[in-house]
Parts: sequence; structure tokens; C-alpha cells
Amino acid sequence: MLDALKANTAGEWSEGPNGIICNRHEQDGGIIDRAIISNEWFIVFNRDGLDTLHGFPTRDSAISRFLNEIGINISVASL
Repeated sequence: MLDALKANTAGEWSEGPNGIICNRHEQDGGIIDRAIISNEWFIVFNRDGLDTLHGFPTRDSAISRFLNEIGINISVASL
């Protein structure tokens, strides 16, 4: 799913320890990370007008929602 994120957004995604991924691009970027206590994944968007989202059980589910929220629909069959 990370490959789909990289292929369908502007800017450069980088991956850090424990699975955090981030991109500085002002429209297609943000942060996808996991909360320390709950281990649930969350999304912080760089794009104005998009709220932070919480409660994703997996990084892939957070990536999928990230893409959906910025208007990119990826078919699961194409992954």
C-alpha cells in the first residue's frame, strides 16, 4: 500500500522508525503514524480543510483512507 501512496501523490514519502511515514508536500503530504498507547494509526494532513483522523487498525487502512480523503480512489484489486 505504501507503493500506491508514493505512486499517486506528489512530493516524497519517507519512512521512519516504527512505520511512521511523512511527506512535506503542502497538498498531497502529511503524516501517518501510530499512537504509542493505543497502537492505532492516525493521519495528519498537510492540506487545509482536512481534519486529523484517528483509530485505524493498520497502516495500510490509514494509507487507504489518506488517499480517499485527498480524492484518490485506489482499487484494492489493482494493488
